[in-house]
Amino acid sequence: MHELRTNNINSELYPEAKKIQKQFEYADKKSIPFVCIIGSEEIEKGIFSLKDLASGQQEKLSKEELIKKLSS
Repeated sequence: MHELRTNNINSELYPEAKKIQKQFEYADKKSIPFVCIIGSEEIEKGIFSLKDLASGQQEKLSKEELIKKLSS
């Protein structure tokens, strides 16, 4: 999250550890266009899942690719 913010990318953590569907609903209510899914596997591999809530498309990106995509 720190690296996103230092690259001028607004970011927010979901306040509670609940089911992922609740997290998507929260983002949708706040008109957040993308959700980044970060679990232990993603941290270990350094690959993050980014979901576009408008299109429903999800892709796996490196940290650098994630920052580049969200910066554009």
